[in-house]
Amino acid sequence: MHRPPRRGRGSRPWSWGAVLLGLLPLLLCPAAAPDAPAGDAWVEGTPVYPQPGMVPATNGFDTLRCEGIAGKLKVSWSEAALPTNATVVLWHSLDAPGHWPARAWRTTPLTRRPDTWDVSVPVPHLDVPLVYFLAVTAPGQPTRFSPMRVCHPRAAGLEEIARPFWPFLEGFEEGLDNWRWHSHVPAGHALSLHTNAYNGYAALCVALPPQRRRVAVATTVVRGWHLDLFNARGLGLWARTLEGRATLRWAFIADGGTTNQQVFTVETAHPLDSRWTKIETLFDVIPPEHRGRLDTVTLEMESDAPRAVLLDNLHLLGRWRLELE
Repeated sequence: MHRPPRRGRGSRPWSWGAVLLGLLPLLLCPAAAPDAPAGDAWVEGTPVYPQPGMVPATNGFDTLRCEGIAGKLKVSWSEAALPTNATVVLWHSLDAPGHWPARAWRTTPLTRRPDTWDVSVPVPHLDVPLVYFLAVTAPGQPTRFSPMRVCHPRAAGLEEIARPFWPFLEGFEEGLDNWRWHSHVPAGHALSLHTNAYNGYAALCVALPPQRRRVAVATTVVRGWHLDLFNARGLGLWARTLEGRATLRWAFIADGGTTNQQVFTVETAHPLDSRWTKIETLFDVIPPEHRGRLDTVTLEMESDAPRAVLLDNLHLLGRWRLELE
């Protein structure tokens, strides 16, 4: 007759109760978030958000990630519990982490799927990193912001770019994001858009305040990687006054807003009148060691009386032909 084997000395009988107790922690704990794709990680250190009051949440964004798909970077977030009228917006900036006082940020809404939110973002080069975070808004609740992440397209699996690089930087059809006063102006004296554009629907209107002969505006849409990766030689735009005469001067800033800031001024003063005029300048004044650190461009306008100067179609100069003339 078959007998069950004897247990060794010191062994204890097992029971289903003991097995269930051992499994209980696994049954109660939620499944861990899947690993993020290679090349996508949380930004280290203390990044600075683009607007005051943007404080990142400490939880709820473990599934936020970015990966390269079909020539674009796809940002996704697994979150099905939001109400149907909630909105999720991606804030994204093309540059390596850093340059926090002088980054160019864009916003793009995410699309809701059954269990996720996602959006695809085109990138100009496999070696230009994407820094990004989410802004989540639900009725009756304060907006929540995710911690920042950075995705390196080549490491994240992107093998090609969906569209060729285009040197056009700003036509103001999307508003005045990434443009600001660079000189002190009276309170309430704001930059504005004007419908008298060189082409398209809008131009930037820079109005000199009364008693001021000179003002300057700044933009962060021109980046050092434009010079390093695409060999951009300079900048061009179209400018005019609404009436009368004025002059325009360029300046370039590397590491803007930091203790390492360097300013490189172009001495040429370009004359403006009430006709649209193409204005061009080269990056030659920037020493080679600072070219990759470029993050701010300023345009100074001067006149002998209060004038309004219009600017449109900022673009890079290089080996490209821009079909906007």
